[in-house]
Amino acid sequence: GWVVGDLDSHDGVCRRLASDSGCAVLALDYRLAPEHPFPAAFDDALAGWLAFSTHAASMGLDASRLGLAGDSAGAALAASVALACRDAGAGAGAGAGAGTDDLVPPRCQLLFYPATDLTAALPSYAEHDQPDTRVFLKAGTMRWFRSHYAPDPATWTDWRGSPLHADNLAGLPPTLLLTVGHDPLRDEGLAYAEALTQAGNWVSHLHLPNQMHGLLTQSRLMPASDMVWALAAAFTRQQLQTLV
Repeated sequence: GWVVGDLDSHDGVCRRLASDSGCAVLALDYRLAPEHPFPAAFDDALAGWLAFSTHAASMGLDASRLGLAGDSAGAALAASVALACRDAGAGAGAGAGAGTDDLVPPRCQLLFYPATDLTAALPSYAEHDQPDTRVFLKAGTMRWFRSHYAPDPATWTDWRGSPLHADNLAGLPPTLLLTVGHDPLRDEGLAYAEALTQAGNWVSHLHLPNQMHGLLTQSRLMPASDMVWALAAAFTRQQLQTLV
């Protein structure tokens, strides 16, 4: 939610993706709201990608084979960084600021139940707006997150926080996108998958109508996560371990 969580809260997720895929995973910590409101998290995510891209070789990594991944708010950041790389002409000498010529385009993006629309106006918000709903993430909680991260409504359609509102979604990397039924973010995730597809991108969209937000971080309680992890690992290997 751009407000809580840290490297420790998602250490298990990062370790499992690394273990299952056989790929290196670099975890990024970013400044949290309300002390650091929008667009601080995006700025940190883009700076992290620039650092990883620039210093990949010193870490024993191939800078031409890097991907982006995130869940929930992290997926929003991953999607926005992919857009920023494209707009900067990543790796093509058409940088959009100091150092951006060193950016390399991600080979893929993994977006797990992404937050893509800060307006919170789609029907799945109303569907998950009851306080007694037994789901991990409620609409009211998302609005609380938004009130800390993006308190100014004028920022809610800025693509850096709401990638669904980007003017152009063409030219983005192959995408694995997960949506779940019991989630106020369901409809914006569905809309983003459709918009990416309509823009001509390669998208593998998995929708699990009987699962809830937090599936991957609650894997011991939700056995369906094993299938998602298997798919994510296979997708990551396919996109990053091949030379072509």
